[in-house]
Amino acid sequence: MNKQLIVALCLIPGLASAELIEMGSGGLIPKTTSNGHSTNWGHALFSGTVNRPNLYVMKVNKVILRGFSHSMIGQLEVFLVNSAGGFTTLYSSGFNDRTRVNGTYELVEDSSLKIFGKGVTGTGTNPSGAYAPAGLDSDFNQIRSSYSSFVDKQASGQWNLIFDNYSRDLNGSLQSWAIDVTIQAVPEPATSLALLGLLGLSCRRRK
Repeated sequence: MNKQLIVALCLIPGLASAELIEMGSGGLIPKTTSNGHSTNWGHALFSGTVNRPNLYVMKVNKVILRGFSHSMIGQLEVFLVNSAGGFTTLYSSGFNDRTRVNGTYELVEDSSLKIFGKGVTGTGTNPSGAYAPAGLDSDFNQIRSSYSSFVDKQASGQWNLIFDNYSRDLNGSLQSWAIDVTIQAVPEPATSLALLGLLGLSCRRRK
């Protein structure tokens, strides 16, 4: 295969590639406070921006939480949202999980992986590693979450990682976060035709 054909194959629309995108630093995940008259619910929002026009998400491979620490993860809810309309729950247990977290965690939509946290009877510390994201169904049972709402939407724009901390005693923290996505470029129709023409010309020359 000659170099011209290789270039054409690399640029044809429809070919997708996985990319790790660093979304930036984290910070404090504050506890809930009350002054006797009102309650300030613990809340943290960490944002990152993807500046790549005409890139569409084919799959969210994983969300990476680095240096994520909290002494009772069941007091947290964690969400991923982007400006294109994608939304999913990365973690919620109905406040029953007493598991600690202190490490780097990869949240992967994979049925073979253990759900993040350890459920109602969970104690101890979740070691760093890969886990499945989890949310709650309408009956407040913990179920596996999906990244499907991000698929076929633009990757460009703002992505938000949201933490709600309902503990009145425990702060949490996050050092940084990233997303690993499979993306696909969608060039203008004229560009697509030109690339296909280049491929056809190269193939004819090889005969």
